[in-house]
Order: sequence, then structure tokens, then C-alpha cells
Amino acid sequence: MIPMKMDMVHLVVVAMAMVGVVATGIWVCNLRKSI
Repeated sequence: MIPMKMDMVHLVVVAMAMVGVVATGIWVCNLRKSI
């Protein structure tokens, strides 16, 4: 049970990190376009 829970938490953390990186990349692109 514990290993499965840890895997789920790890997957959620990785997913959030990937979303954060993509969002940051889009934000930077928008900044460059506006400047």
C-alpha cells in the first residue's frame, strides 16, 4: 500500500513540475513577443 501511495505522490509531483515548466515556457515566449 505504501509503495503505491508513494508512486502516486511521485507521479503527481512530476506532472505538476512538467505543467510548471510548460507554463513558464509559454509565459517567457509571450514576454519576448510583447517586448
